[in-house]
Amino acid sequence: MKPIKTGIGHFLRQPKVTVCLGLLVFFCGLSEVLEEAIDVFDGGVGAEHGMLVFGIMTLLKGLTELAEGAELVTIEIEEVEREEAEDATAMNKSKTSDSISGNT
Repeated sequence: MKPIKTGIGHFLRQPKVTVCLGLLVFFCGLSEVLEEAIDVFDGGVGAEHGMLVFGIMTLLKGLTELAEGAELVTIEIEEVEREEAEDATAMNKSKTSDSISGNT
């Protein structure tokens, strides 16, 4: 059984969680900004603006992590495919040389 601390940390480090958190904070901040704008426009900067900026930054961080993860997976798939192609080529050469030496 995993320690709770490790399980929570693993969960929180997932890019999907970061994106969801970013969206949640972004929409909370946007809601507050719109509510404030509708009630009274006084031109001041409040906590809702900070929440909005924090939400945008968290969302962008999560999207960046997802893109990096997708890129790493793509690179890994390409390497595996290249290795499989090299193995198949080597196996074909081996079969060809065996059949040539067997015919002489």
